[in-house]
Order: sequence, then structure tokens, then C-alpha cells
Amino acid sequence: MQRFKNALYATLAAVLLAASGCSSSATSSTPPPAHGAATLIYVANSGSGTVTAYPIGANGDIAPVVTISGPATTLSSPASVAFDSAGELYVSDSATNTILVFAPGATGNVAPIRTISGALTALNVPAQVFVDAKGTIYVVNEGVASLLVFAPGASGNVAPMQSISGANTMLALPAGVVADATGKMYVADTNLLAFAPGAMGNVAPVQVITGASTMLMRPAELAFDGSGNVVAPDAVALALLAFAPGATGNVAPAYSIAGAATLLSNPRGVTLDAAGNFYIVQQSNVVDVYAAGSIGNTAPIRQIVGPTTQLNAPNGVALH
Repeated sequence: MQRFKNALYATLAAVLLAASGCSSSATSSTPPPAHGAATLIYVANSGSGTVTAYPIGANGDIAPVVTISGPATTLSSPASVAFDSAGELYVSDSATNTILVFAPGATGNVAPIRTISGALTALNVPAQVFVDAKGTIYVVNEGVASLLVFAPGASGNVAPMQSISGANTMLALPAGVVADATGKMYVADTNLLAFAPGAMGNVAPVQVITGASTMLMRPAELAFDGSGNVVAPDAVALALLAFAPGATGNVAPAYSIAGAATLLSNPRGVTLDAAGNFYIVQQSNVVDVYAAGSIGNTAPIRQIVGPTTQLNAPNGVALH
């Protein structure tokens, strides 16, 4: 199903903080995303069932320095990657309805140290996974339009401690989620939604960012920038859009990166480093890096691209 959605997004397009030093589109407690010692860019490759990693300053057609792949991993169609404060790697898999957790430094054909999977979990085509500083795990389901929150250390066939779904939520096809230090949860759908800390059940969002001024069409995996703005790559608008934490209604982005010079063709995930540089993965098998402060029709300063990279329909990105 994930590969079908990836193709759909491509067709439509044609018409960030942990104390250990991690930063990701799916890993943060609250901005600023000061990862500090991050040395690797991790990417979830939905097309090949792998996770690959590259040096932080990588440019061009280079081989990954880490590859998590093989039957022991149980990876099938990874949708997102995230790190917790201990350096454990979380991978959501949309094909197997699981969240896999790998030991720090894992590489090769290695088994996960924990797996969240089974009927009680309510996982159904999970997209972005996010882990806050306390280890709380957030994930959105594209298959049933829901947001789930699992306790730190969750493993096995366990029920989430929070579940948000139903008509009042306005969830339709959620692709991304992040949560701030208060526990307020931001979700990328066909718009941007925010839910109050502790929200549960069929509840209305406390913020809805939608309308022509927003430029939002199909936002994907989310991140925070250093000012606390919610940053969303949009796979249809072909843009990176940022909104203030309290933004609501038909509001213009605080800033955007868009235009022919950006080379954005199907952006799916984003993270930022301590300096504020943006790392964006595209389903066209590219990782683009944009300089801190980039606004408008700005070219990337680096690209990881080419057959040696082994990038294959990448969805999520994280730094560690």
C-alpha cells in the first residue's frame, strides 16, 4: 500500500531534539533541534526495505556507511526513522504494521531489539514515528486515519496509551507527526492539525492550518526548526513550508523554500541540524541539503544522489 501511495504522491506532484545528540523529522522533544555531535544522515528506503546512513557532509554519488538490511531485520517498507535519547533507532514499517527498534550503532542483517506489533497496537499503515525526550512514541496511521501514542519502552502487542480518531479529529490521510515539550501534537494531513496535550478519542483539533494562503496541499513528515516553527515538506506543492507554533486558519507560512532552483520534486521528510541546515529526502532518490536561513527559490548546497547511494523511494530522514 505504501508503494501505491508513493506513486500517487508523485503523480499529484506532476499536476527536532534529543539530548544524546540526535535530531530528526521524527525525533524531538521541543526545538531547538541542537543535535550537536550528529555525524550521520539516516534514511528510510521504502522501495528496498532498508535503512541507509551517510556522513553528515556527504555530497554526490557516495555509498552508505551504514546499511540495515536483510531477513533478520524484518524490514519490508520502512516509512520513517527516529532516534531516542539513548541512540536507539525507531523505524515504522507501513507494510507490516510495526514499529521496529534497533540497538545503537546497528548495521547489517541485524534483528530489532524490540518490536511494537499486533492487533492491540492498532497500527495500520503507520507513517511517521516520533520519539520525544521522555521516550514517548507517537505515530500516525494512514490506513485508518488515526494518531497513536505509546508509552516509553513499549514492546510487543501492546495498546497505545492515547488514540485519536474519528470525524471530529478531521484526520483523513495523516502522514506526519511531531509533539512539543508540552505534549501538543502536530499532524500533517491534507492540512496541518494540532491536538491538545493528552487528547484522546474523537476530539477536535485546537488548531487547523488550512486554506489557499497556507500553500498546503499534501504535507508529509514534520520537524521543528530552531525557532519552534513546524516545518513541513509538501509532496504536491513541491515546497518546504514553515508555520509558527500558534498559527491557525488560512495563514501564510512563516517562510517557504519553493521554486525551480530548489530541485524539489517529491519531498517526503525533513530534519534540521544544530546550525539550522535543512535535510530533505525526496522520493526521486535524493537527499537535498539547504543552508540555514534558506528562503524562497534557493538551490541546495549539497545533494546525495546516484546509484551508489542505494537510495530507493526514501520517506524519512534523521540525524544521529
